[in-house]
Amino acid sequence: MAQNQIGNNTTASSPFVTASGVVYFQGTDNKLWKVNGDGTGQTQIGTNKTKSTPFVFADPLTGEWVYFQGTDKKLWKVRGDSAGTDLTQIGTNKTNSTPFVTFDSSTGDVWVYFQGTDNKLWKVKNDGAGSDLTQIGTNKTKSTPFVFSDPVTGEWVYFQGTDDKLWKVRGDSAGTDLTQIGTNTTKSTPFVTFVSSTSTVWVYFQGTDNKLWKVNNDSAGSGLLNIGQNKTNSTPFVTPDGWVYFQGTDNRLLKVFNDGTQGSQLGGNTTASTPIVNRIGLSDGTVEEWVYFQGTDNKLWRYFQLVGGNQAQFTAKQNGWHFDNSFVNHIIGSLETQGLCGGMAYSALDYYFNDLPIPTHRQGDFGGSPVPPGGRLHSMIFNRLIDSFADNFGKWSCIYPGLDQVVAAGLGLVIGGIGGGLVGAFLGGVYGVLHEVFECPGGGPAGMTRQELPNLIQNFLDKGIPAPIGLIYDSDIFNIGLSHQVVAYGYSMSGTTMTINIYDNRYHDDECTLVLDAANPGTIEQNSATYGKEYWAGLLVSDGYRPQWPSYGPDISIASPQSLQLSGPVVTGPISVRAEPATATTASRSRPGSLAAGLNQIVMMAQQQQAIGDVIVDAYSVRNYGEFPAHYASLGIEIFAPDGSQSFAQAPAPAGDNQIAPGDTVGVTINVASFGSVLGNYELIAGFNSVGLDIQNNAGPGAWNQILYPPASVAAASSPIV
Repeated sequence: MAQNQIGNNTTASSPFVTASGVVYFQGTDNKLWKVNGDGTGQTQIGTNKTKSTPFVFADPLTGEWVYFQGTDKKLWKVRGDSAGTDLTQIGTNKTNSTPFVTFDSSTGDVWVYFQGTDNKLWKVKNDGAGSDLTQIGTNKTKSTPFVFSDPVTGEWVYFQGTDDKLWKVRGDSAGTDLTQIGTNTTKSTPFVTFVSSTSTVWVYFQGTDNKLWKVNNDSAGSGLLNIGQNKTNSTPFVTPDGWVYFQGTDNRLLKVFNDGTQGSQLGGNTTASTPIVNRIGLSDGTVEEWVYFQGTDNKLWRYFQLVGGNQAQFTAKQNGWHFDNSFVNHIIGSLETQGLCGGMAYSALDYYFNDLPIPTHRQGDFGGSPVPPGGRLHSMIFNRLIDSFADNFGKWSCIYPGLDQVVAAGLGLVIGGIGGGLVGAFLGGVYGVLHEVFECPGGGPAGMTRQELPNLIQNFLDKGIPAPIGLIYDSDIFNIGLSHQVVAYGYSMSGTTMTINIYDNRYHDDECTLVLDAANPGTIEQNSATYGKEYWAGLLVSDGYRPQWPSYGPDISIASPQSLQLSGPVVTGPISVRAEPATATTASRSRPGSLAAGLNQIVMMAQQQQAIGDVIVDAYSVRNYGEFPAHYASLGIEIFAPDGSQSFAQAPAPAGDNQIAPGDTVGVTINVASFGSVLGNYELIAGFNSVGLDIQNNAGPGAWNQILYPPASVAAASSPIV
């Protein structure tokens, strides 16, 4: 990590940084400056002054220009040299904020979008005449517009209305397709990105409640998410790889991944406005992160760090249990564990590696108490707790050398000769040799951490494989019950500071982190939204874990299979379909819910065929096979097309949280008005959308879960079928 004040400069607003690292900014004297990121090459651009952040744009016809709002509010452009060459007022226009500039490759025109001093939303060509000045509809804005062209729907102008509503509109004089994005309101300019893998446009913004939000750009405002429950004082900045940088309401300089995980402060820095970021991916997988910002001291700063890390597709909210681990167990003699932590960690991974949706039971479904003993769910978790202890006994006994004697006393056994040899039975199950051969590293908990970090990173997290880990409270055998087991599923690096993402089963649906110095491991700091900070003496990797088929199974599953009703001429013929669960391994899983990971046996069934674009109706029913209430947001189907694309069709749901009592069945009918877009065979997988939760059990974004059952199959043929 490194940081420098850029020269001795101070700035009155966010800087503008080019791809080559040249920084343009409004000085605290309002002069228009540029400087290299290392502080060299400082130049005042002519004698110009500006009231806001400049906007630098290089078009392929006339080259690079600096566009800015003068202190006289006139809309200017100028070359970026010391002479201020070619200073040009664009027409007679004036603006209340920074302009936004684009290039139309089809016409060769450069367009300048701006907030007029009348707050009207304008665009104009960048020539001295101010050609083709156009008010975009009758719209008005309170800040700089953000113009973004996505490859699916084309160019839109996104803006904060004078009513604070979040709008998008086409950039013509009619203000075509004016759309409020949901019912959202914003306090500043939005920031827009496009995710090519899902063809989704996301709008990031500061709500009028100061919360940091993202939302899809449709009129429904779908996918609305308060990112990590954060708040911001200004427009966020979002990088193409999904990192959100922002000014907290406490002015801390913060970053968070766009799903709300991996939040951190950059150094101890504070900022007075939106930061500007360049992230450069290197061939070794690490990333150069350059963050430029206006400090709360108004100094112009540059922060640099080399970052790395990786994330598995496991998350606490989607793949963790939705209730807390509040059990206390006396396993063997005086050996007490903190709840069923190892069993909850192991069983959550069992569902993940077998591509099964974890049961939807949540806090409050058990009559105000933990999962009651004696049932299938408690038995499965408890048995996996015993497995977690047995599988990793050698490592734990390195931390607690008296563990052999405690277990032996509880089992009524004796310790064998050199090499361990603690053999016995517990609850009728033969464990074999518990004290496996393991070379203790020495150095107590910190020494164990030092040895285990490369194992965790290289053998698991860098490969995208989540792993159970043990958190060591201390090395006192009487405190072994205060140690804990969780699931690690990702990490990031900031210098030598490592942040590990964990699912901590004590805090349901809470994305927790561990923070430590990877170069010199000592005390490990845990952060959670539920309970704040906690501290651990060390960690170990529970790499004795092996996936098992979870005996409890999913709660929501098929009661009656899909029945397709086709329209128009229909023909049938044989087709091969994959079915039945595969054997899970930690290395072979492709993604949550993936067809390839969950289905592998080949069976034959009748294929139905209808014309492209005809109506299709899919009906099936689901049952709650669990012991407690099940929850879903909606039922639907995932459609796999012959061109490799995927789509979803869902039935209207009665409520945001629909409950199914144990043993009850719910039927669903899904109408697809125009089925199929390309010729070939389609597979339809039944599934459900979970009820998204936050740590208070409030609704949030859910997740799609496939129900592992042989898919329905239908072929789309040219119309009409002969």
